[in-house]
Amino acid sequence: MVVQVAVACLLGFLEAADAWNRQHMTFIAPSGVRVRGSDRRPHRRLLAQSRPESPSVKDILSPLEGPLVEVVMGERNVTDLFRDDRSLWEKTRGQTDRPGAATTSKLRGLRGLTSDDIKVQQNEALAGWLFANGVYLSEKSEWGLAPHACLLATDVMDENAGESAGRGLLAKKQLDVNEEVLSVPLRLCFTKDAARRVFGPDIVDDGMSEHIAIALLLIHERAKGDDSFFFPYLDVLPTIEEVNPTFVWPEEDVELLRGSQAFITATSLREKLLNEYDRVRSLVLTKKPEMFPEDVFTFEAWLWAFIQIFSRSIRLQLGKSTSKEREEIAMVPYADLINHSPFSSSFITAESPSAFLKRWRGDPITEQVRVVDDDVKVYTDRAYKRMEQVYVSYGQKSNADLLLLYGFALDRNPHNTVSLDFQLDPNDELYDDKMAFVDKAGLPSRIFFPVGDDKFPSEMFEFVRLMVIDKATLGDRPLARFDFTRPLSEALENRVLDTVIEQCAEILQRYPTTDAEDEALISDRGLFSMMSKSQRMAVRMRFQEKRILKRTMAALKARRKNVKMQVEAVAEDLDIPEFLRDLARQVDFPMIRGKTISFDSKLRGPT
Repeated sequence: MVVQVAVACLLGFLEAADAWNRQHMTFIAPSGVRVRGSDRRPHRRLLAQSRPESPSVKDILSPLEGPLVEVVMGERNVTDLFRDDRSLWEKTRGQTDRPGAATTSKLRGLRGLTSDDIKVQQNEALAGWLFANGVYLSEKSEWGLAPHACLLATDVMDENAGESAGRGLLAKKQLDVNEEVLSVPLRLCFTKDAARRVFGPDIVDDGMSEHIAIALLLIHERAKGDDSFFFPYLDVLPTIEEVNPTFVWPEEDVELLRGSQAFITATSLREKLLNEYDRVRSLVLTKKPEMFPEDVFTFEAWLWAFIQIFSRSIRLQLGKSTSKEREEIAMVPYADLINHSPFSSSFITAESPSAFLKRWRGDPITEQVRVVDDDVKVYTDRAYKRMEQVYVSYGQKSNADLLLLYGFALDRNPHNTVSLDFQLDPNDELYDDKMAFVDKAGLPSRIFFPVGDDKFPSEMFEFVRLMVIDKATLGDRPLARFDFTRPLSEALENRVLDTVIEQCAEILQRYPTTDAEDEALISDRGLFSMMSKSQRMAVRMRFQEKRILKRTMAALKARRKNVKMQVEAVAEDLDIPEFLRDLARQVDFPMIRGKTISFDSKLRGPT
């Protein structure tokens, strides 16, 4: 620490000297006109004759003041800065922000250590608000309550991509598996019930979606400024530009996604939000102008609110300890500052607060008085070292989903997938029979299946077998007599694999660049660093999608070599036993527009 302060002092001295030099050095131009150092032109510098006025140390250091300057001037010792725990913090307060101060870039780099940093002030205000409203953040133990386990950092880095990830939570001490990280009262959360309490049941009725209700509440509270009870929380919420999901990107950045499903979802989601805003504006906002001022409830505010909801809301199972069990979407202060890791299995849950926490809050803890409100709690999934960043998982999301909703993508994402689109052909002579078959099974005629690195769902092959089966294979038997969970014939199974390979190749053709071109761009660090963050994310994402598609094609081509053996095993009933096959199958399959379709036994007829 002493070395860092000494280096900072030296850099401050040099920059102050340069500032004095530019201000006081006088140059004689060939024309005889005196030109101040700050006004001289580079092409005249060699022709100029310098005539410096000898400065004193006091003159050089006059732009600076404070304890660091006093150390350089010899007026105090460096060790004086460390006589108490907060000396360096307190004694540098305001020094870097004083108007007219010649602050060095190195000193500005230390601004995260000063309480004048705006993010530090916001974090302190948030912590004070949380603590005053029942979130135990004390560094000391209370009866039955351990010291708070985390620190709120103003900025953390995504180690994989080398990009800023904004605020994050760090372990203040070593954490054990399944250790409680935080516990936030539900009364501090943004929910539909909270919106109903503010706007009334006539506005927030049962038919209004949770997302719209929370969006209206967010806009309403933000418009109050620091008069809002929630101001310390709202003050740390990011701007549209800080999150920067794909549906607010400029056209030239969205164009980099062309060929990917992300290109379609980015444009369609923004259009959907605009249509929803127009609908709510006509049905709700214009009818209560005194409650919903037009200059406050703008489309830009609407976008900001939905960006917060998409990127920060949590679905909770509430009231599990009571007879009023229900499911709600909530924005949870403090908990929503924890960043995402696809390798994390930390979970966020709603539970009743402990008796010790109720006692500390002053809540009733007797059996005669029931407290309905739950707490939102976060538990660790593994052990954490001191100062290690704590993570949760936002779900098994592809990079396209992460970019769409959260504004970031990951270099290492085990859940990264590309959606393959398969649909029954209306020109197929068996189209009517196949449509009747899928209708009876409760399935649509068009389905998107995600494929990952060497991972593809068995349901995809079942549906494609149904797609490609022809009359020659069918014979006189109805479709219901076939078991589509197993290869039906060597020729048919080869057609299935070829169909999937062709779909991958077709998607690859939609991209305007090749994977080799993307890889070369990413490898060119100088050129790549000149691109904006969203552009870098787009290039990385489309390169990873192309790599997934090529690996899928290679895996399926290799699988063709074993088709004959698989069909023979099925014919001899030597393939995977039925009970093991059922265990290995994916029962539920997440679809691309948020739907979930169950495939269990739906494409299997009697054998």
